[in-house]
Amino acid sequence: MSKTITTLVIAFLFTITTTGQSTPEPPKPPTTYSSTHSSSYSVSKTDDDLRIKARFHKSRFNTIKSMLIDNLGEEGLTKSESTFKWSHGSDSFECKLSNTSLRLFLDYESSNSNFISHVEELATNLKYAVSGGNPEDDIKRAEDDVARAKVELDRAKARLEKSKN
Repeated sequence: MSKTITTLVIAFLFTITTTGQSTPEPPKPPTTYSSTHSSSYSVSKTDDDLRIKARFHKSRFNTIKSMLIDNLGEEGLTKSESTFKWSHGSDSFECKLSNTSLRLFLDYESSNSNFISHVEELATNLKYAVSGGNPEDDIKRAEDDVARAKVELDRAKARLEKSKN
């Protein structure tokens, strides 16, 4: 009888050991898509004019083109192959868009104030379209900078009080 019980216990333990110790399947790595591309955005603003030069990845072209068409319209637009060029007035405004670059020129003296304001707002939005960022990122970064500055100020005040004592 004790041999039967021992055999059953061994069989039971063997069953538990073999079924409980299966090799786990390794997890599948997450699928990631790289959206980081090199871009540059340069603004030159003087009393006389505004100039923008930008380079970006070709994946941003359609977004930028749509933004320009929505804001500048199709009046004064000429298309040749993959280049879009807007002109208003004689030489007061020119915007040229290709697959990977943007050039914009606005002469303040030859343009009216409404158009100048409109193009300056467009220039700010283009910055985010070229870089793939958004204004909320800048706001968050500024808030983080303020929080770090407050911590540093508190530390400096504590060091000052400590040195007075």
